[in-house]
Amino acid sequence: MKKGEDKLTLLSPVSCLSGIGEAKAKAFMRLGIHTLRDLIFHVPRAYEDRSSVSLLQNASDGEKATFLLTVATAPSSVRLKRNLTVTKLRAFDDSASVELTYFNQEFLKNVFAVGEPYRFTGRVERKGRRILMTNPQYEPYDPTLPLPDYIPVYRLSDGLSAAAMQKACHQALLAALPLLEDFLPEEIRRRNTLPTLQTALSTLHSPTSLS
Repeated sequence: MKKGEDKLTLLSPVSCLSGIGEAKAKAFMRLGIHTLRDLIFHVPRAYEDRSSVSLLQNASDGEKATFLLTVATAPSSVRLKRNLTVTKLRAFDDSASVELTYFNQEFLKNVFAVGEPYRFTGRVERKGRRILMTNPQYEPYDPTLPLPDYIPVYRLSDGLSAAAMQKACHQALLAALPLLEDFLPEEIRRRNTLPTLQTALSTLHSPTSLS
């Protein structure tokens, strides 16, 4: 929630959340998302399993996989065209190193630090002995704070990244989910062993298993 905002309600605009300005609010609107309630009910269309971590040397060309890697070089950015910047860095695990390339994400120069570990998920490309990944997802890794195994995959629109949508949904759940009233009477839920609406939506956005 942004500083200076009034008390949140389910009908508060998504722009009340941190990191959502006018441009991003319009991108949410293109998905029919105007309020915090809309965000809470924007459930994932699928889930990405990041529970299994691979070694770089074992990844096949074209395979999408998850790796625990340490940043080896400081990111460097080059502007190729007016609307195109390329940011590159290298990272490694115990088996090999990989060249990471990001397009139009120059801010990553202030995100990745040499020597820091991250969990990367993306598609591997092999060119001879070189291993490359383009625009992989990334998460800071701390062995004392386990990362979620299953990452929600949401419908997106132009101007919205997966990370931005995940962050917005997480904020909306924390801020507004407690305000949501159940559709079903408690007696019916208990009789049919059904979770509360709050529990059901929280589980959909943050599952601990896919079974």
